Amino acid sequence: MPIAFHFNGKALSKYESEKIEKLERLLDDNAKKNFSLGDAGLFTYDDKGDNPLLSNCCDKLGLQVINLATPEMLSFLGETYPVNPNYPSERFTLLFKILSLYHHIDKNNFNKKYYYLLDQSDVYLVGNPEEKIDVLKDKGCHILYGAESRCMYWPMLFRNDPRYSLLNKYFINYTDVKEFEEETYGQDCYESNNHKMCFLNGGTVLGETEYFMQFIKKYLPFIKEFINVNEQTMMHHFHFCYSPEIQIDHKCEVFQCMGPNKIEPSL
Repeated sequence: MPIAFHFNGKALSKYESEKIEKLERLLDDNAKKNFSLGDAGLFTYDDKGDNPLLSNCCDKLGLQVINLATPEMLSFLGETYPVNPNYPSERFTLLFKILSLYHHIDKNNFNKKYYYLLDQSDVYLVGNPEEKIDVLKDKGCHILYGAESRCMYWPMLFRNDPRYSLLNKYFINYTDVKEFEEETYGQDCYESNNHKMCFLNGGTVLGETEYFMQFIKKYLPFIKEFINVNEQTMMHHFHFCYSPEIQIDHKCEVFQCMGPNKIEPSL
């Protein structure tokens, strides 16, 4: 059973109350236990503060979650990685989330071997993250992303914009990405209501700290050049290039994405 349910796009309101009550009871039951993060750090990036769903769950579980979107970090990122405030117009998640994690670890005495980076406003955490590290080890990968039922590859929105013609030159073709993820994970993935969970979603991730730091350091110039591209775009690209070092949790062993389609919770 997964420990984090990602109501992607704030889809929590789409579900019947009895489904949410099951999660609430599970969270309350686990709140009575003495959980520890052990060798993992738990992070989020919340620059809005309008719906602290993840933090509320962590408070009940007695777990510390670090919000990377501090005023100091936002100021640093804005100066170091200047973005065009008018692009993308959707204001979808930019790359500040992974960059804030990279710079936080780089500047602080973070000595945990693993990290979780979870969205704040739509992730319902019900279990102990430490218990799921073995899933990453068993898969033999270094970074594990959550899975969803649709291939939300946002360059589809950008490729027609003349400002971003370079996307077609330097980023993997959308059709190739979609077919690759479906062929790699679609045969034995978790399936609910005829929806296959075989496509990457960047809202939940578990990874090895050292691998992540070396990877981002290597690609900082590339990330800076395409800073206006949202995170989901970049992660699909990296996954395509670095699978199986980077994988998708297609059996929903750690994370379960409940949107954009209505997915039955695997409780």
